[in-house]
Order: sequence, then C-alpha cells, then structure tokens
Amino acid sequence: MNPKTIIIFAVLALAGAVLFVLVRPKIGEIQALRGEFENKQSDAQIIEQRIQTTKKAIAQFDSVSGSDIGMVESALPDESDLPNLFILTHNLISSSGLIGEDIEIKEEDGGFGISVALHGSYGSFKQFLLEAEKSLRIFDVESIVFSSVGAKSSGTDILTFKVSMKTWLH
Repeated sequence: MNPKTIIIFAVLALAGAVLFVLVRPKIGEIQALRGEFENKQSDAQIIEQRIQTTKKAIAQFDSVSGSDIGMVESALPDESDLPNLFILTHNLISSSGLIGEDIEIKEEDGGFGISVALHGSYGSFKQFLLEAEKSLRIFDVESIVFSSVGAKSSGTDILTFKVSMKTWLH
C-alpha cells in the first residue's frame, strides 16, 4: 500500500471518528425532540377536538329559542328575586287551599331556604306539594313536620305542616 492511500484511509477514519463523536449525541437529541414533537401533535389533536366540541355546544346554545331561555331563567334566576319568590310561595299556598303563616325566606349558598307553617287538610297539603313540583321554579323539599291541631272542618282533621324547602339561583 502506498503512503498516500494510508493517509487517505487515516483521514477518512479520523473524519469518521470525529463525525461519530460529534453526531452521536445529536442523534439522541433528535430522537428526544421527535418524541416531544409527537406528544405535541397528540396534544394539538386533543385541543382541536375540544374546540370542535365547544363550537358544536355554542351552535346548539345559539339554536335555543328565546322562550326556552326565558323558561330556564324563570326556573333558575341568575339574581336574587326575593319579592317574586315570596309571591310564588304565597300563591302555591293559597291555590292549594292551605293557610300559611311564618313564611321565612333566607338567602343561602346558591339559592334560598324557605320555611313556612301551613294549616289545612292532608289533601290540601298534597295539592301544595304537587303544585310546587309542577312549578317552573325548582323547589327541593328538605323536611316536613306535621301535627294535628285537633279541630275538624267539615269532617276532616286540620293539620299543621312545617315545611322547609330550598330553591336555586344559577
């Protein structure tokens, strides 16, 4: 072998070694970056799916009629509407044939607590509960305590009902 060929092989070997020493760590970095890039692509797809879902929900909300929104707002008002709540409670009591006293409405977390003492027959009380259930305003009956007054009106016992209810704001 001639010395020129040996020098060429030596230079090529040295260049290969230098290239190997310098490029090998970069290959690891490139692979790590490729994995990171794939993770970012996966995250971007998830975000795109969420955006599409949100756009569909917005389109669905925009298609809701004004009367439906009005019904939801009357069922779950977004602000304290104490006078109308008192009137609604009074109307529920009187329309069911009961006599109400000590109507107490307290503002609580996310809504109102309503306590009332009612006097009347069991049938009237059942009617009161049915009317409260059919009302647009959502009422949760939390407790009922009843007792007999002892008086009778047209053959039916007059009972006293102490009712605690809760209604909500949004």
